[in-house]
Amino acid sequence: MPFPGLRFSSLSTPHSDLLRPCGFTMIYFTTFILTLILSYVARAVPARGDAAPLEELYEPYEVTFDAQQAPPVTVYDVTWDKEFDDPEGSTIKTACKQVAHCYPHFNWLHTWPYICGSFSIKKDGSGTGCASCWNLTNLRTGKSIVFTAIDSTRSGFKLGKKVFTEFDGGKLGSGKLKAVASPVFCNVC
Repeated sequence: MPFPGLRFSSLSTPHSDLLRPCGFTMIYFTTFILTLILSYVARAVPARGDAAPLEELYEPYEVTFDAQQAPPVTVYDVTWDKEFDDPEGSTIKTACKQVAHCYPHFNWLHTWPYICGSFSIKKDGSGTGCASCWNLTNLRTGKSIVFTAIDSTRSGFKLGKKVFTEFDGGKLGSGKLKAVASPVFCNVC
């Protein structure tokens, strides 16, 4: 030692038990993380003989549907009513009176004139049918239109006269047609 009388006791820290819990915690977390990684790898790598041959993994397959599994197609009667043609028509007079405070007139609905009466709405406006969206497909012409249901009807759907004429290929015909209907998400309307 070059300076025998000089001690650097102020520069050295005394031995502390503070590092022992930190060291244990570090070892614990490292072991935990390695266990997670190795268990993931062990599940991802198949055991000998468990691996499927490449032909099975990458062979294209054909998806077929049985006709018995297809949902039944329901055909509805579609008629018209001139009340839905009036842009100032009052929504308070429909079965879905609860929309009247936000949309007092038909033309306030963003889907007008594509509004309709639906079998899914009860006369008192109860049920889940109010303001539901429907896709109707005319069986004769194949034309599809999306509507918002705001009123009730005994069966099928009831459209405005102008929209009915458009839906029927430009002619009013007998005032009744057959269509397939399916509910759609409201963002489609």
